Amino acid sequence: MPDAKDKGKTKGYSLWLMPSGSVRAKMLRIIGRLAKDYCGPAFEPHVTLLGQFELKESEMLRITAELSEKLKSFRITLGKVECSEHHFRCLFVRAFETSELMVANQKAREIFKRKGGPRYMPHLSLFYGRLPPKTKKELVSGMRDNFSGAVFETKTMRLMRTHGRPAEWRKVKNFRLG
Repeated sequence: MPDAKDKGKTKGYSLWLMPSGSVRAKMLRIIGRLAKDYCGPAFEPHVTLLGQFELKESEMLRITAELSEKLKSFRITLGKVECSEHHFRCLFVRAFETSELMVANQKAREIFKRKGGPRYMPHLSLFYGRLPPKTKKELVSGMRDNFSGAVFETKTMRLMRTHGRPAEWRKVKNFRLG
């Protein structure tokens, strides 16, 4: 995802791994509350598998379908809450770099011919935007133990058109993992 200098806009398409069950419900509540309290956008909880594609939508659908057949459902384990200066990682929960998650990212990079680029840092964002350092520190401290060890089964990969600001993003299609 772009950094803070991009002012909250993105281009193209992204692949999201969608949480399920009680973890999804809890994340929806927290993301909604933070968006309301700090005037940020609300969004679906997700772990981005790969982002910022510039292909035709028909090609994205074809390749994503192929990828979904190669991936099996797997568990994602969440760790600690962290913050950064990046707009789309202002406040987030890091996901453990399990072999299943890292292999899924590697397969996505291969099939989309995106072998270069920054190292994959799996996470589930809680807030997009900018917050004062003191506020971020307080939020991280207050949520320290909220997610550590939370696990969800990811059975769905979502192709998202992530062009523009989060309010403009739209779901293209959900894909069941093999």
